[in-house]
Amino acid sequence: MLTGPDYLVISVYLLATVGVGVGIGLRMKSGSDYFLGGRQLPWWAIGMSLVATDIGGTDIIGVGGAAYT
Repeated sequence: MLTGPDYLVISVYLLATVGVGVGIGLRMKSGSDYFLGGRQLPWWAIGMSLVATDIGGTDIIGVGGAAYT
């Protein structure tokens, strides 16, 4: 059962998440800015995003399953 402090933490988290989303949304001028990150992302962030996209949960579970077949 959730108590008062639990609801407080959840509320603060949700408000912070909405605040960050609204703040970033106000800076974006178009859909292209949103999808391309305003063309301001460093090379290492793009590289990590590509690796994280390529290696998903299916790969991790699939490799473990392939070891036992």
